[in-house]
Amino acid sequence: FIKLITGRSAISTDVNRERVPLVQLVRPELRKMDINAIIDPRLQGQYDINSIRMVSEMAMTCTEEKSVIRPTMTEVVAHLKEAVE
Repeated sequence: FIKLITGRSAISTDVNRERVPLVQLVRPELRKMDINAIIDPRLQGQYDINSIRMVSEMAMTCTEEKSVIRPTMTEVVAHLKEAVE
């Protein structure tokens, strides 16, 4: 999901030109709910910000280190359906 929102590769380059997981790059902005800092500019504002927020939150939950925190696929599907309504 994060790749779709940002338009970046799963492994991206940080400010030091080091290759790091995309999730690691966007997590600080998502914690601050600074969605605009990560959205692919090629989307040119053609999106619903609330849907992007919901999908971003789900994506970050899916990437939690502890498996007990990660949602089930049923929960993911339900959340995504809600995001597009």
